[in-house]
Amino acid sequence: MREKKILIVVNVDWFFLSHRLPIALAAKKAGFEVTIAAADTGVSDIITREGLNFIDIPELEKNQPFISELKMIFRLKRLYRKLNPDLVHHVTIRPVLYGSLAARLARVVAMVNALSGLGYVYMNNTFKHRLVKKILNVMFRAGFKHPNSRLILQNKDDIELFLKKKLIHQNKIVLIRGSGVNVDLFTPSSHNSDTVKVALIGRMLRDKGVIEFIEAAKVIAENGSEAEFHLYGAPYESNPTSISESDIQEWTKNKGLYYHGHCDNISEELNGIDIVCLPSYREGLPKSLLEAASAAKPIVTTDVPGCRDVVEDGVNGYLVPAKNVELLASRIENLINDPELCSDFGKKGREKVIQEFSQERIVKQTLDLYQELLN
Repeated sequence: MREKKILIVVNVDWFFLSHRLPIALAAKKAGFEVTIAAADTGVSDIITREGLNFIDIPELEKNQPFISELKMIFRLKRLYRKLNPDLVHHVTIRPVLYGSLAARLARVVAMVNALSGLGYVYMNNTFKHRLVKKILNVMFRAGFKHPNSRLILQNKDDIELFLKKKLIHQNKIVLIRGSGVNVDLFTPSSHNSDTVKVALIGRMLRDKGVIEFIEAAKVIAENGSEAEFHLYGAPYESNPTSISESDIQEWTKNKGLYYHGHCDNISEELNGIDIVCLPSYREGLPKSLLEAASAAKPIVTTDVPGCRDVVEDGVNGYLVPAKNVELLASRIENLINDPELCSDFGKKGREKVIQEFSQERIVKQTLDLYQELLN
């Protein structure tokens, strides 16, 4: 009897490594043959060293003219027929959009779609974006009609939105909250420093609230509070809201602002950070906040989908309205001046992650879903 095959299709190799590697390894350990299809940005060798197969599909990352985008459906259809997987797991919006249609055309037996967020298109309301959303909604409805499939969403707000738009039937939606956190890697630590360090960890996108973070840092400095503000993460050119490296370097010339770019060892960097801030406009379930909470860091974030699933206002951090720089600065300043409150928020944040968001919990939920569809 041959091993059952699982194909995981994701936009880029590094996103797979940061968000789905534990699931793939658990599937391999459970006896599945696992293949990853993604754009190779230079780290695919890490995937193959883990004993997983890898297929490079550059088009999964780069936005193209509309007709070229539609060709992705037929390229994926050919791939699915060639590999003949028992289950395809699409991750992120473009693989879900094109892959779900391709899976129906290729008559793949079982399909899982996972959306970690709805992307910049759904956050904007210009005429162009409204038109694009109408097209995407039609494509989603068609792809989600696969008879043996499930859609994984990470928060209840996204579930309500998909049901309101009538994109999918309720019995095909599964709530799995994020990609899980290794609570043994992201652990509490203490460090001695006279200056409080506040960090934003994430891709350098306007939608992540990078500009609001920098503006809040300026307000706090003008108020005379002693603190350093650190940015960890790289621009992402495929996203129209990406901020250029040169702009970030220019903005962080101000005293007390530091830009570190991409960081491979964020668990170690968190050891020297006191407060984590993410003023995002919308999320699926932000891994950076889950990791910060697991490391017992107090959090200041926005009261938007995804972020409010991690933070309970006044319990393990603060929630503020999106784009409200003054209140963002005020809440960060509260924590800068109150180490005991930071400690209390941190302890409660770690407790929440252990109870609700551990890696083991998320991996088990996903593998159980695989088995349900394959049986």
